Amino acid sequence: VSQVRDLDEMLREACELILQDFNLYYVQVYFMDSVNNELVLQAGTGSAARQLLKESHRLSLDVNSINGRAALQKRPVIVSNTEKDAAFKPNPLLPDTRSEMAIPLLAGESVVGILDMQSNKTDALRQELLPAFEALVGQLSIAVQNANLFTEIQKARAEVEAQALQTRSALTQSEKLFQMSSLLTQAADYQEMVKSIAETIGIPVINRITLDLFNYDLTNTLESADVAANWWNGTGSQPNAIGTHYTIETLRLMTIFTSPSPIFFTDTFSDKRVDKASLNILKDLNIRAGAVVPLYAGTRQVGILIAQAGEPYEF
Repeated sequence: VSQVRDLDEMLREACELILQDFNLYYVQVYFMDSVNNELVLQAGTGSAARQLLKESHRLSLDVNSINGRAALQKRPVIVSNTEKDAAFKPNPLLPDTRSEMAIPLLAGESVVGILDMQSNKTDALRQELLPAFEALVGQLSIAVQNANLFTEIQKARAEVEAQALQTRSALTQSEKLFQMSSLLTQAADYQEMVKSIAETIGIPVINRITLDLFNYDLTNTLESADVAANWWNGTGSQPNAIGTHYTIETLRLMTIFTSPSPIFFTDTFSDKRVDKASLNILKDLNIRAGAVVPLYAGTRQVGILIAQAGEPYEF
């Protein structure tokens, strides 16, 4: 049992082995819940344990139960004859219990749990057998600590691997941004810039990208927008042609396309942020997913870059 690293599996096997090797009626293990001052059932044998575990069985940490008394006093409690012990409380799921022994599982000076054993024979669990069972509980305590340690090591390893994956992902994104920045500085015009962006981000489902530049009047109020560049991979609907002009009335209807902050759509057809006018246009063009990225020169929004996909995609 001490070689089993999964705690739940180890406890189940320990209970079954003790039950069989000592010809007992029932065996169970409780763990201490110090926060709620309770003993919580972790494993047991037979249908009784299955029912108790299903009910999330627990005991109050007090002297009113054999297990509670063993935990509080940090020493074994033995009832050799349950029919003559006034403190014994029968469990309807275990009607044939005639003797019982509860031994604390210790980690140093702290009680971490209780091994509770029950027999259907009077005096089957008695004081003379205690040394043997205490040695067994000592090994079980070590096994519990080893299983917990292994679980913590596995958890820490998983966290390190997840962090490493995030770091690799961040480095990949940084490399892409650096590559894109280099290509953009070398681009001769808007069309070449948009092409560089499409090739660098490398998301297969994106089939078209447009760069729309805003036009402002003398009072610095947005009055229209024009498609300055586009890119298309040849699938789905073609993007709006370069030079396509959007009046202020059109822009007011399609509010998502003039957003001052980035917006990402996994599925535009079901996204509640998409207004009715925009949705009709999106459906006509079969734009299922998209990324709307505002472009700024200083504090002024000069345009917007829109990446579109013909199928749902989580950006």
